[in-house]
Amino acid sequence: MILALPSRRYLVAFGIVFACLLIQSLPIDKSRSKLKSPKQWLFRDRSDEYVTKIISLLDNAPVAPYRLMACSMVYNEGQNMLEWMFYHMEMGIQHFVVYDHHSTDHTNELLLPLVELGWVTYVNWTDTSKWAQPYAFENCQREFKTHTDHTLFFDTDEFIVRNATAAENEMPFLDWIDTKFNPSVGGIAIPRLSFSSNGHYTRPEGGVLAAYTETRIVDHNFFSPKILGTPRYLKKGDQHNQEYTDGRVLFDSSGNSGDLKLKGKEGYELYFHHYWAKSYAECQTKILQAAFPGSWRFVMGDKFCRMEMAGSPEHDDIARHFDERLAKFGPPLQLVIAHYHNRFPAFNISNYPISFNYPSSARASPFFPPHITEPLKFTIGNPSSRNEGLFRTQPSSGDHLLVMATGADLKRHLSPTQGRQGPSYTFPTIDTGAFEITAIRTYANEPDPTRDPISPCSIIGHLNNQPTRPELLHLQKTKCAGTDLNQAYSNAIRFWPHPRYRGEQVAKRFVKVDPVDLSRQVPDPSHLSLEELSTGRWKRSMVGQVRKAGGLLHVPATCPRWYDADYWTKRCGNLEDDETRGVWKWVPDKMDSFEQFMLPTERLTKCLTKPDGAPRRILVVGDSVSAHNYMAISCHLDQSGISSHDNARFFSLQYEMFSIMDGTFTLQDWERILRWDPNVPGEHPDVVLLNIGLWPVSWSTASDFARGMQDTIQHLKHIQRQTSVKILWRTTTATSHEPEGDPLSQVTPRVELLNRVSTKLFKGAGFPILDYFEPTVTRHEASRDNAHYCPQVQGELAQVALWAICSHLQ
Repeated sequence: MILALPSRRYLVAFGIVFACLLIQSLPIDKSRSKLKSPKQWLFRDRSDEYVTKIISLLDNAPVAPYRLMACSMVYNEGQNMLEWMFYHMEMGIQHFVVYDHHSTDHTNELLLPLVELGWVTYVNWTDTSKWAQPYAFENCQREFKTHTDHTLFFDTDEFIVRNATAAENEMPFLDWIDTKFNPSVGGIAIPRLSFSSNGHYTRPEGGVLAAYTETRIVDHNFFSPKILGTPRYLKKGDQHNQEYTDGRVLFDSSGNSGDLKLKGKEGYELYFHHYWAKSYAECQTKILQAAFPGSWRFVMGDKFCRMEMAGSPEHDDIARHFDERLAKFGPPLQLVIAHYHNRFPAFNISNYPISFNYPSSARASPFFPPHITEPLKFTIGNPSSRNEGLFRTQPSSGDHLLVMATGADLKRHLSPTQGRQGPSYTFPTIDTGAFEITAIRTYANEPDPTRDPISPCSIIGHLNNQPTRPELLHLQKTKCAGTDLNQAYSNAIRFWPHPRYRGEQVAKRFVKVDPVDLSRQVPDPSHLSLEELSTGRWKRSMVGQVRKAGGLLHVPATCPRWYDADYWTKRCGNLEDDETRGVWKWVPDKMDSFEQFMLPTERLTKCLTKPDGAPRRILVVGDSVSAHNYMAISCHLDQSGISSHDNARFFSLQYEMFSIMDGTFTLQDWERILRWDPNVPGEHPDVVLLNIGLWPVSWSTASDFARGMQDTIQHLKHIQRQTSVKILWRTTTATSHEPEGDPLSQVTPRVELLNRVSTKLFKGAGFPILDYFEPTVTRHEASRDNAHYCPQVQGELAQVALWAICSHLQ
């Protein structure tokens, strides 16, 4: 494999130029340099069984633990990677770990869809020593030994070949491996046949397998095998030689070990075809990029490439023959590669222009940006483009964009409106000043980030801490039977299919909103609908301004009972930080400032006091996000001089989600939850602020979620008929995108999907809906982790909830 030095990109550039010049002066007999071409294999279409099998495999990656995993260290192998990977995917390798060693050819972007589909683990391998590849081998064996039965560390120019009869080849490769491994076998040494350049000066079209068919008979490379091993028994060794524990030894595929191993020159059941040279130009580049002092490449230099070029004296001194066994796979593999590029086109920022539809009142100006006074409509993407051929020329309607308008003291989310020409956006002109409209590509259209999780079993490890939890015990006996408690979560976040957040800014435009001499009527906040309460923007104010207006601050210093400073301050800051940077306050679009939206203490006190003088009691039900919302409501009440103990309580609803989704959560269960005191039947709260939480995003299918919500609604309607409880359903907050956060749950498009499902069902059943998603989608910077927002954000959500309760649920 290629071992790289930090300066090799300069050597590579030099090598390409040098190779082109050297080709002209090679001592090669041009009449003999073109070898006979392999037979022209029929170019098969997509109906070909081999092609359709691989295309089907793309969306059906095996789930860890695996039977066989491949590891490889690469440098700028993007043009060969897919052929190598798809060939071995069809053969039976179930997962690939790619150690990317400083590639500059966008290998990471090429592989990202395969990472998301669950086929590839991508490792950014930054080691700069000449031992980078041995260290990658050690990492592969150490990090993944509990995730796979067998590993094979080999290069992307090496292809496995089974040398068996037709009947023997009927046995799947993984089953053949099982027949070879018994308690005495630690690994199988696989010899390598070295292929020449086949007379190609430059890289030919059609891939590796169809282009190169001339191989050396047997050479030293043949007896320097790669090893299919069992990492959990590995004692020491590298990719060429290994020793094992438990009395296991290294065999060849013919069953020979020790001094008899690989002594013969033929008759083995397994080989590698090693396409180590490829074309002369590629060979030159490869030699230079890895030619550190002392390496064989450094010693041999250009002589190695001449040895593999037909017509040179060096080439003719070595016995060779033609081996066309893999050539037939070349054309169908190229079809699969074309399918892959068509389905996952390379990202092109030019596909995302912002096109403004200026209103008639837009003021022409020789300066940038344009000046407007009326709402501005715009689209993203070129509607005149069409999706033709293999590559998409414009963003798909399924592409996931976060579109925002930001100013010095304003943040606003712009939601799309779907029309015949695709999605469009409207920027309202409520606030004046200069604004930047940006579009961020959050997820690609493929793989679909709204897809269902493949299993709920990543949570099964919680049994180690909660061994009597009935929902987990039920999962262990049913869907997760046989799952390793200690490996389930690691397997899920490493290997399970799930989309990765892109975070690519794809478009940016500026506009300036001029003031107009028109006064607008600002309604009392109590007159706002539930939808209007959650439709607005964030405006920054200084702490002194908030205090002067009598506003509330949600930080550990103001509510130490509810906000632990050690837990929150590191990511969210403290009061001193807020005094410097200001605080962001939620302002509905019907309001002009946060002062107009403040909930006066006297109004809140009246709202939370019933006619008989008893407290109006609010029960918050949900997961840890709801718990933080309860804390913010309590902080708000305490700062307003109202007893949070008398007026607010919380019920944790987490593992119960599994019972809700599978239909085993009963009316009696809901009656117990919706009590003011779970131990006192018949004592109910006045208002319930309810949400099932983020857990279904990671552990439930959309269909199960919908069925669970339908059952829940029937139970809740029954409880409302029997009691005076008013239930307010709130949507789930948007997730943020923390690199260290759980990647299975930071998928905002899936949150949106489940919000749409629940909103439609609850609204159809007559329940009021409060939207928490819209206010949070632009506040990723103000989150403690990928799911929990900082107290200041939660405080603004609490005010929205209290306005909703006081205005609509009296």
